[in-house]
Amino acid sequence: MGDQIDEIDIRDTAAHEGQVQTMRGSRQGVLKIVNGLDQDVTVNIEATTFEDESLTEPYDRATETVSAGAIGYIEVGESWVFVRPVAQCASSPGSGTLKMVWDFK
Repeated sequence: MGDQIDEIDIRDTAAHEGQVQTMRGSRQGVLKIVNGLDQDVTVNIEATTFEDESLTEPYDRATETVSAGAIGYIEVGESWVFVRPVAQCASSPGSGTLKMVWDFK
């Protein structure tokens, strides 16, 4: 299905939502997290099986903490219709960009 990319400049400790993506027709989704921030970041995958593209009642499916300057991955399975990454830092980053890239298969 091709890559779906979010790039976020985080400068606070608030939760930052990525774009909602559909997994229809996919057996697996892998989120590659490229942490170019100067702080660690925790990324949570919210997902739903409902026809709820806005994810108003999501399930928390997977969480990964990625160190500053590192790369991490989160995998989700085919049972989800919509998925969205949510990124948050414990301390406010001073520089850098967080890049999250979905690959659906």
